[in-house]
Amino acid sequence: MKTLTSLRDTEESAKEELEMYSVSVNKEKVDKVKLLKDRVFLKSVGIAIVLCFITQFIGFNAVSYYLQTILVSTNTNVMPEVASLVISLIQILAALCAAIVTDRWKRRHILLSSLIGVFIGLLRSLIFNAFMVPI
Repeated sequence: MKTLTSLRDTEESAKEELEMYSVSVNKEKVDKVKLLKDRVFLKSVGIAIVLCFITQFIGFNAVSYYLQTILVSTNTNVMPEVASLVISLIQILAALCAAIVTDRWKRRHILLSSLIGVFIGLLRSLIFNAFMVPI
C-alpha cells in the first residue's frame, strides 16, 4: 500500500488499484497472446534479458566460480577458502545494503550516482594508463 501510494500520489487511487487487482485475479485468465503484444510487458522482458546478458558478459560468474583458483595463483598469505568465504559474505552484505538503500532513495538517484562513480573510475584508469611508461 505504501509503494502504491507513493507511485499513484493518492491513497484512494492506490486502494482502487488494489481492489481492481483483487477482483481481476479471481475472474480473469491471462491471455498469453495479448500479453506478448503488450509493449510494456515486452519492454520489461527486454530490459530483464539485457541485464542478464550484461551480467554474463561482465564475467562475474567466471570470477566467482574460479575464485579459489585465482586466489591460489596470486600466492597470497591468506588461505583461498577463507578469502572466498569473506568475499561471499561481503557480497551478501552488499546485497542487503542495496535493498535497504533502494527502499529509502529513488532508483534514479542511485543509478546516477553509480554511473558517476563508474565514470570517475574509468576516467582515472584511462588517465593512469595513458601516462604510464612501459618498462
